[in-house]
Amino acid sequence: MSVIGEKHNSLQMDHLHRIIERLANNSFTIKGWAVTVASGFFGFAVKDAKPAIAFIGVIPIMIFWITDGYCLTQERYFRKMYNEALAGEPAPMLQIVGLRVDREIGLRPWPLR
Repeated sequence: MSVIGEKHNSLQMDHLHRIIERLANNSFTIKGWAVTVASGFFGFAVKDAKPAIAFIGVIPIMIFWITDGYCLTQERYFRKMYNEALAGEPAPMLQIVGLRVDREIGLRPWPLR
């Protein structure tokens, strides 16, 4: 491998590693917010003796759960790409659109239409 190829591979590995770290940090932050919001709703439900407030608190928990699942799915895709690049397999060019990943081999969480 040439010096340019090694530098490109090193930059790509660093880029993928930073994306994985950012997604893991986002997932951790989402979980922290979910606990905070749920504690707030459940605390008010106990304080005011209104169980309906606790049921309303489930809605943000579900939203955080779905968002965290999406972040974890994206992290798995990037980890797979990182492991492929680490194994020395030819890495396809990345096109990142929002949080969706479009690869030549067709790994997509859903169509980009």
